[in-house]
Amino acid sequence: MHEANPCLSEADTGSDTSSQAWRRFFARTIDLSVNAFVLTIVWTYVAGVFAQDTSNFWTQIFTERENLVPNGAITTVFSFLANVPFMAYYGTTLGKWLFGIRVTKPDGKPLGFKLALKREFAIFVRAYFLMIPWINLITLAVAYETVKDEGQAPWDRDYGLIVNHRPQSIILTLVEASAVILLFVFTLWSILPPDFDKMS
Repeated sequence: MHEANPCLSEADTGSDTSSQAWRRFFARTIDLSVNAFVLTIVWTYVAGVFAQDTSNFWTQIFTERENLVPNGAITTVFSFLANVPFMAYYGTTLGKWLFGIRVTKPDGKPLGFKLALKREFAIFVRAYFLMIPWINLITLAVAYETVKDEGQAPWDRDYGLIVNHRPQSIILTLVEASAVILLFVFTLWSILPPDFDKMS
């Protein structure tokens, strides 16, 4: 099994293992958003290589009704699976690194691929309920209350994992606030209509 990167290990493993549900939620949201964006970039490259008309390619992907469900499913599954290699060998992801979070086995070692995959699947099903709208809001609320009351998420408890947080500091607070603001701006920008600037 690969050991965690020493730099990540020092930076992200803190002595604070308390419940910090909001830090974890925003870290996860950033990871899912970044992973979806990466997938979009890859699809754009594929379209440029294989599709004769790139604009028509994207029109078919995002506007034709029969493509909406499979497109959403592919993006969702990729957004979760893309976390697995990082969690397996480093115990952290971009979002978790920004919020000073690292997940390890009790001995401090990385999860390994199999355990990281099982954990990600558990989060996908138990916290996000397969990303089914409205229902997942309920399961997320339940997961939040569990972390708040018990100090750990059910999947971490079930697999005997330790979630470490960097001690809060002014710098970490600024980084977290900046990440949340950028996430909000990106989300708002992504849902605006393409011709929003022309609307009056």
